[in-house]
Amino acid sequence: MNYRPPVPHLWRKFWGLSWWWKGPSLAGVGLVVLIIISAIANGGSDNKDKAAAPSVTTTASRTVIASPEATQTEAPTAKATTTPTEVVTEAPTTQPTVAPTPEATQPPPVATVTITSITSPGGRNSNATVAAQTLAGASCTITYTTPAGNTSTASGLEPKSADGNGYVTWTWKIGGNTTPGTGSVTVRCAGASARADIVIQ
Repeated sequence: MNYRPPVPHLWRKFWGLSWWWKGPSLAGVGLVVLIIISAIANGGSDNKDKAAAPSVTTTASRTVIASPEATQTEAPTAKATTTPTEVVTEAPTTQPTVAPTPEATQPPPVATVTITSITSPGGRNSNATVAAQTLAGASCTITYTTPAGNTSTASGLEPKSADGNGYVTWTWKIGGNTTPGTGSVTVRCAGASARADIVIQ
């Protein structure tokens, strides 16, 4: 029995196939060969580059970063001290009470009495009239003394007050038994007085 190597046999069988099969197969084989050749070429150039390049020694330096807490000393916080401000309240100044100055007291007017007129009676059983002027509103009295020296109490000789102008009058009847002659009348108002004669016929 004769031994046939498988490769030539497969190669001939492969060439016996249609180009629909051989074309893609050959293209794939060629691609694989190109990849291998490229890898071998790159490997050689890498070795040369590695041989030519100087070796670089990297020295790792240790950088120490200081902790902010270790390097910075926290300054003590100064607390603001508020000094209380003393408020001085001044007591209100009491102004002395000035007593009102009393108005100058006017002295009361001095009362005066003036007998302004006397109407003498025509005779006994007739009327007599006496008029006087004094202070307005003053209280006045009249006294009639007959020629015989008697004080008459006839009606009309009562006390009276002067009017707003200070005038006051009295009228009374001379009695039928009055002795003819000269009598008198006295008018007193507010402490002042005046006297006048009256003739009885």
